[in-house]
Amino acid sequence: MGLKPDPSMLCNGMLAGLVAITAPCAFVNSVGAAIIGAVAGIIVVYSVFFFDKMKVDDCVGAISVHGVNGLWGVCPSACSRRASTEGVGTAWNAMPVRLRWSQRPPQIA
Repeated sequence: MGLKPDPSMLCNGMLAGLVAITAPCAFVNSVGAAIIGAVAGIIVVYSVFFFDKMKVDDCVGAISVHGVNGLWGVCPSACSRRASTEGVGTAWNAMPVRLRWSQRPPQIA
């Protein structure tokens, strides 16, 4: 691990927080979003060093920011209390095209 401040790692930490909160943004409050983003900022540091140690050629840390923290962002949405009470069905009901079997024949015709 580096001992000096690294501006690129600072930017990766901010981007990781934004990537991680994208998936569960409808299901968490602002405190939960801050916690998810802070954890993502820590995860990205260890992930960048892990991929460097594995000799993966990722000069900007895109795998760590988007891949690892995108996966981390999906996990809290599955464990969120609001996701279990409101359910994903409310998000699907807001979609402009509803994919219900009773509406299929009029949509196809």
